[in-house]
Amino acid sequence: MADPPLNQTAILESKNCGDSSTYNPHLPRDIALRDLSHKIGGEWQALATYLGIDTTRIHSLKKDHLSTEDQIFYMLVSWRQSQTSQHIDTLTAALHKAGRVDLAQDFESPLSDVVLRALSTKLGHEWEQLATHLGCTNAEIHRNKMDHLTVDNQIFNLLVSWRQRQPSGTDVKDKFATALRNSDRKDLADLLTKCSSEAWSQQYVFDVKLCRKRLRQFYEDEKATIPIRPYDFQGGIAIEDIFVELELHEENATTKEVRKQKLRSYNALVDIKQVSKKNVLVRGGPGSGKTTLVSKLTHDWSCNIDPNTGEQISDTALSKFSLLLSLNMRELNSGMSLAEAVRDQLLTDDSVISEEGLQAYIKDHQDEVLIILDGYDEYPFSLLKRSKCEKDEIMDVLCALKVRDSYLIVTSRPHRVEEFGKASMKYANVALTGFAQENIKKYIYKFFQMSEDHYVSEEEQQNRANIEKLITEIEGNGALNTLAKTPVILALLCMLWRDSQELPKRVTQLYEEAMHYLVKRWYERENKDQPEPHEMEKKSEDLLLSLGKVALDGIFENKLIFEAKAFDKEHLEEACRAGLLSKEKNRSKLKTVEEVRFIHKTFQEMCGGKYLADLGTKDPEAFNAYLQRISEENVGNLEYMLRFCCGLSKKAAVSIIPVAVELSHQLMVKVGEDCRLAYDDIKQDPWRLSMLLLFESQCSEEYHLLKPLFNRSKLRIRFHNAEVTIAAQYFFDILENLRKENKPNMLEEISETELVGIRAQDVNGASKLIRNMQSAKELKLVFLTRSEYEEMEQLGKSISQLPSLATLILEGRDCDTSGIIGQLARNSNSSNSMQEFACHLSSFSIDALTIFISRQPSLVRLKLLDNRMTEEDIGKLLKGIQKAKLEVLEIFWNKVGGSSKYIRAFLPTLQSLYLSNTKMNPDNWKEIFCDMSKAVHIEKLDLTWNNIGSAVMMLADTGTALSKLRILILRKGYFVLGRDDMDILGRWLSNLVNLENLDLSDNDIREASDEFPEQLAKLTNLTRLNLSATGLRKSTFRKVGSALKAMPNLKQLHLAENDVGEAIVDIADGLKGLSELTWLNLEECEMESDGVEALTGAFDGLSNLTNFYLHGNSKITPSGVDVLFQNLHRLQKLECLEMRGLEIVYEPCSLLVKECFDVLKWRQFQYDGCDKVVLDKVNSEEVKKIASAAERFASGS
Repeated sequence: MADPPLNQTAILESKNCGDSSTYNPHLPRDIALRDLSHKIGGEWQALATYLGIDTTRIHSLKKDHLSTEDQIFYMLVSWRQSQTSQHIDTLTAALHKAGRVDLAQDFESPLSDVVLRALSTKLGHEWEQLATHLGCTNAEIHRNKMDHLTVDNQIFNLLVSWRQRQPSGTDVKDKFATALRNSDRKDLADLLTKCSSEAWSQQYVFDVKLCRKRLRQFYEDEKATIPIRPYDFQGGIAIEDIFVELELHEENATTKEVRKQKLRSYNALVDIKQVSKKNVLVRGGPGSGKTTLVSKLTHDWSCNIDPNTGEQISDTALSKFSLLLSLNMRELNSGMSLAEAVRDQLLTDDSVISEEGLQAYIKDHQDEVLIILDGYDEYPFSLLKRSKCEKDEIMDVLCALKVRDSYLIVTSRPHRVEEFGKASMKYANVALTGFAQENIKKYIYKFFQMSEDHYVSEEEQQNRANIEKLITEIEGNGALNTLAKTPVILALLCMLWRDSQELPKRVTQLYEEAMHYLVKRWYERENKDQPEPHEMEKKSEDLLLSLGKVALDGIFENKLIFEAKAFDKEHLEEACRAGLLSKEKNRSKLKTVEEVRFIHKTFQEMCGGKYLADLGTKDPEAFNAYLQRISEENVGNLEYMLRFCCGLSKKAAVSIIPVAVELSHQLMVKVGEDCRLAYDDIKQDPWRLSMLLLFESQCSEEYHLLKPLFNRSKLRIRFHNAEVTIAAQYFFDILENLRKENKPNMLEEISETELVGIRAQDVNGASKLIRNMQSAKELKLVFLTRSEYEEMEQLGKSISQLPSLATLILEGRDCDTSGIIGQLARNSNSSNSMQEFACHLSSFSIDALTIFISRQPSLVRLKLLDNRMTEEDIGKLLKGIQKAKLEVLEIFWNKVGGSSKYIRAFLPTLQSLYLSNTKMNPDNWKEIFCDMSKAVHIEKLDLTWNNIGSAVMMLADTGTALSKLRILILRKGYFVLGRDDMDILGRWLSNLVNLENLDLSDNDIREASDEFPEQLAKLTNLTRLNLSATGLRKSTFRKVGSALKAMPNLKQLHLAENDVGEAIVDIADGLKGLSELTWLNLEECEMESDGVEALTGAFDGLSNLTNFYLHGNSKITPSGVDVLFQNLHRLQKLECLEMRGLEIVYEPCSLLVKECFDVLKWRQFQYDGCDKVVLDKVNSEEVKKIASAAERFASGS
């Protein structure tokens, strides 16, 4: 029987295991050589001789490898490693000599695989027309599209198939060229007839070491230093001396809380263990050091490259990347490929490195490539406005549709970060928090040491004192100290300090003085005759205004690079010499133009704001025309320009602030919140902008412009950064002055207030705000850092003076709130109206808290969460409020122990009791349960994670007393019940007919009889049932399947970590009627493939299922997975499928991708540890195929 033909595609698509320094995708690779070694048989030693392998090497191979196939394979690998250019021709000739002409024919053809592969990448969507001219039927074309995932592979495999069936003696090259011409591809036909196979191959040859050398040189020339002063491009500070701090932000998918963690090194950005994802989004405000970060990464990578050989010198965090490609996004054009962008920006003058070779290398070595896209906010295209038909490889990289296995770092200003969330992009979220404190000092010293006035020995001491005075002033002012962490602002502060020894407080004042300073310094350097100060100021003003219109129009159009002809020639030269603009010839290979840009985007925004402010006085019509262009979509990008404009002109501010207020109103209507003040730079909403605009304008008399934002009942303020803190303090001072002057209070309608992220510098402002909210009924304060005791006392006093306060929530671990609690205790009295108090604090006086709570006669809800209280603390507090008529009592992560007896007093009135991780033993629980029958009003009983033990049976003794229970959670109760006890507990549960949520997970109830499911069946109102890790037997689970038929309202079912086995067939039968089910957890249930088939029979009934978990069912074979994948389309609302631990093979993986993109409309396909679709045991080749499939289906091709 003849051997099947060698897989020619494998020759091209498998990975070369030889020296990859010169990467050639047309050497025969591992999979091709393995296939050949399987087929060659006894002729292999003859083949080895014809390939130039000596007998000593053949003997060594036979000794080192036991199987004949391995001996042949490693012989072929050894031969391949010795090849330079004549590779396939040599192998073909040797196969002929060895008598294996059949195998040689797989490698030789007038239309070689090399040529066909190259043509397949150039044909594009015309390939179907070409296929028709080659005589292929529509059925063949359609079958080929279904069998191969990417367009390139569809074309290539169809051409190979066509070539193989051509009769002997056919001039296939001429025939193919004719078909190309008939398909209107004369360009390719001419190329085919003129170029040899070797010429086609050469465009894919790629010398990675040479590329590394070129990149190293570019990065060292362009990014090794950063300018220490805006006007000085010669001097700079070495990039290794600078570190801008990073902070990882991780959002909890369930609670939406954000956990913040400092990253101690830039290398952490490419460490999966630290940031959890290969794609990292770095956000930072203007001048915060985004480009400095990029320069540091490129510098560190370059330092590890030998400048002579291109070899990597040592093992570092960045040495795993054979290539680091750093691209400036503002210089990217629509439709530009990744390789084209690299050639355009990084390898402009290099004619040796081909785009095709680079593109092929990136595609086949994705794990070894780090791509950095710097400045998404300056990119003129949007993730949200991308058409599916639009071909843009850079956008595909951002969307993880191309080179998805590479590492990617994207930097952006905050106002465009939300686009990634709205487009469901899965990025690790990292915030730039500015210079580390030691770098501020280092930068300041470096700035003055490199100034024109160098130190001389007799003046050195005085100069050093001057520097220390500046450092002291910055460190002594909390707001300035935070602002100084921003590199560009610190540079401006140093410039102004050198000139006047004073520091401005507003960002408008800072930039205006800095820009005038630059013009003044330039004029002093170049002119002997110095004008009068007022004349110098006018000259500077005229120069800045001359740049204004270009700057302003550029900001509205998100344009940062201009042609020189856009500016007046004389003003352009002056601005360049002053250091406001930079001018250079674009080194792009596409065209050569003289490009002009502002030295920093904020300088462009300042000039634009100045021009707009000038229009407000001189040309109101033009001014209003610009205001009409402000929208919700672009207001984030316009923020600094608008702030500068308001800071320069109060008249302009009076017109601009109402625009921001109106946008805020529209936003609040959209998000459904009464009033939101988001001090969070992830979402730069107009509410935040309105306050910043008021501060910059210093129009305290115009505070009423913000009044429409307070005509609501709710106010939520999130403190975030120094700029916002300063603006908030200004606004709070206005409110305080109004209160002192007995003027109308603009916060009189606010009844619910939430202040989040309170730090030491925010406490004083929060006190002022609260004093002006005399109608407040609900107040929530979330602290981030410790504050001075006296300031916390003032805050406590302000809270205690709210006459109608009914709900007080205090949160903040490790924050000393003794001052607040102490004031509340001293100022509370029997007339207080507080009904709810929730305390999530860990540092306060328990005596003061007890006094405060005991003086709240109306208190009905008490929540003590993770306060680190001892048994004595809890006892003292509960003993002091025994007369309270509590309806809700929650104690979490506090040691209750023997103080449990004090809880009994509250049982008659309790509606909800939540006791979790309280360190109580079974005897302590008996103290509570002995009176549990008195809790006749209780609706929620959550006793998660407690050592309840045998005391649980006392609940059953309550009979029907707890008939109002809707929620019963006994998870991790650490009880082990025998058959008789389970029968008793089951009968008690069956009487709780109002129960909606029952959780018995992580308890040993394996002795439950088969009657237990029948008892559960009486709970017809259940919406959530959790029996995970309960040890129930298979026979019991069979009856659970029948019980499910009586629970039509069930939305969540958890049966994980049980030996369900073949009982899943009965479970599946019960699932068929659960149309409301959204969550099904069957992890580690010992399921087999037959069970999967039974489950798919229930899919049509699970019309609302969104989350499906099958993790750890290792007995399911690939055929069972295939059945699952083929039926996924019936789960129309599925959003999350987790199946780690299942064995996956390629064919079902392709089906999964098809379901994800064609049917389920998932916006991303991910694997191996992600939170959407989780697959294990997928080898690298299969991962490539999955990624390729995702690429195809996502693009709709």
